[in-house]
Amino acid sequence: MTVLPLNNEASILQELQAGSADAFTSIYHHYSPIIYVAVLKMVKDPTTAQEIVQDVFSTIWRKHNSLEINNLSAYLFKAGQHKVFNFYKKLQQDKAKLQDFKVYAEAHYSHVEEALHYEESRDILQQVLDKLPQQQRKVYEMIRIEGRSYKDAAAQLGLSTYTVKEYLVYANKKIRNYFDNNLDVLVLLVMLFEIRKF
Repeated sequence: MTVLPLNNEASILQELQAGSADAFTSIYHHYSPIIYVAVLKMVKDPTTAQEIVQDVFSTIWRKHNSLEINNLSAYLFKAGQHKVFNFYKKLQQDKAKLQDFKVYAEAHYSHVEEALHYEESRDILQQVLDKLPQQQRKVYEMIRIEGRSYKDAAAQLGLSTYTVKEYLVYANKKIRNYFDNNLDVLVLLVMLFEIRKF
């Protein structure tokens, strides 16, 4: 079976929708390693990660003639994300696996925060910021999003530099607490970061 180069995604998608096994193989070979690495980091088990990846691609093949895909990588990301969410829903009683994932996310929290600022995460960021008191939200936005200095933020908000630093500490704590209570959001951000690295 010939593996077509993935240099014309729109054309390959059309061929996939028409039932081309070559087009499917090209998509699988191009994207499955990326999805596998991202999923493995979240589920911590090679067999489970492989099963999730196979499930994603087998679903694509089964539904190839009814797929509506504008952006293939975004579609695969969402499909993988959905499967990982389902995996963790089934593991709600498995505290050890959930704890493993939380430990991983905590160790890579800077990556989670970076992913929070991607365009794809705009809605999530807004939900998180809406949980903060107004002044803390403004401090977070000015320093973490706009990249301003503590001194500049303090001058604009009429606060001391110390108060700005304290507000940012509180904001970060509340954001972390939000992730602790919303595992699905944490999974999404970790997966988004892992996929965006490729």
